[in-house]
Amino acid sequence: MPNEIFLPPRSPDSHKGTYGLVLGIGGCRGMSGAVVLAGRAALTVGAGLVRLAVPDSILETVAAATPEVMTVPLRSDRRGRISLDAMSEITARCTNRVNVIAIGMGLGRSLGLSRLVERLYAEIPIPMIVDADALNALSERGIPASPPSLRIMTPHRGEFERLCPNAKSFTDTQSLETCVADFALRNNVVLVLKGVPTQIAYPTVNKNVTVIKTGNPGMATGGSGDVLTGIIAGLIAQSNGIGITPTEMIEKAVQLHGEAGNQSAQSRTEQSLTAGSIIEFIPEAIRKLNGGHQPICKNQGL
Repeated sequence: MPNEIFLPPRSPDSHKGTYGLVLGIGGCRGMSGAVVLAGRAALTVGAGLVRLAVPDSILETVAAATPEVMTVPLRSDRRGRISLDAMSEITARCTNRVNVIAIGMGLGRSLGLSRLVERLYAEIPIPMIVDADALNALSERGIPASPPSLRIMTPHRGEFERLCPNAKSFTDTQSLETCVADFALRNNVVLVLKGVPTQIAYPTVNKNVTVIKTGNPGMATGGSGDVLTGIIAGLIAQSNGIGITPTEMIEKAVQLHGEAGNQSAQSRTEQSLTAGSIIEFIPEAIRKLNGGHQPICKNQGL
């Protein structure tokens, strides 16, 4: 983004509340790492606060992995997944202090979870990023019409084909872009179809699709998508605090994720790139996208 500050410096009189609160909902026994990666990514891109709502069966594991996040125990089923009975606990946490919700990372699959995701998607009036098993839940239950706030879906190609079976027949880029744009408009969502390149479609009648080419094949590794979800959530959470719209933040998040992946591949090789290393290189990626400069307010004396 030439001649543009990617992320501006922060005001010297700001505080953690200025940069928003992310509520992450996910994790289950055996897949606690996904929600941890998303939480760490949200913090690293600058969210003021991150709260992870996870099954009580993995609460201590998640809390120990990332001490900077807050954790909320949710009732779990006998297999260590969030129970449908946790619906009231989750809605109680969805106050006006929460700026964005991310759901699906390591969530697992069950009939109760599918119903839970469907209800949260349809009822919660807070911007929501829907990823991984939450996408699979909606592919089973159907996508509720007219959500009460911004909805962002972040599928890879396989998840998108489950949401939109017609996509299986499209092999050329132009036809796939048309399918992506139609899906976004029909379901009133922002669709981020992950890949190299990544396609972003908005629910607008002109059916614009933004193509972002940062990234590399080394990012085809477990947890990379969870990191992207966390980056999107962390940037949207602080959008009001730094004067950038949530829509703009989605594109910046995808670009930042890819650039951090590129920095990691250059340092570690594509073969050795991990989701954790993408998070490690977020600061370098921000610096590069800001033209090589650290975004620090001049009158902070730093």
